[in-house]
Amino acid sequence: MGDKYIFYLNFDGVLPDFYYTMAEQFSHQGITLVPLKPEQLPSFINQQEMTYAICPTIKLDHIKKFKIKLKRILKSALNNNTLTIYHLGSFDRLNLSKTNIISKNYYWLQLPIKVETLVKYLSKHYLTYKSRKLTWPGGKRSTLPAAS
Repeated sequence: MGDKYIFYLNFDGVLPDFYYTMAEQFSHQGITLVPLKPEQLPSFINQQEMTYAICPTIKLDHIKKFKIKLKRILKSALNNNTLTIYHLGSFDRLNLSKTNIISKNYYWLQLPIKVETLVKYLSKHYLTYKSRKLTWPGGKRSTLPAAS
């Protein structure tokens, strides 16, 4: 896969129509939208860098599957800062814990929302955090000059 990609968690066997619109608009930003079943997510979570996923819960059936299949996985991945999830919901946000809201790796977006607005927000956020270099804030260790 390319360097810039976001997983799209698909609870149904068929991708919705707005997925293709989102994928096309993300491709203009240089980001690939990769469909993934929720059961496959743990094998794609990278421990060395942040993994990004979009999780739409449009139907009541989706929210039930989301809570059953992903709640434990999400708690551990969000607490370890290895996953950022963009939860698109027609229902209320998932109550994982207050620490995930503070650490800014769980984002809940209320549906309905225009696809253009959604892609603009997600790509801006993704590219901002993907381009950040996480380095030690203390700088370099000082050295003594060589004695002659």
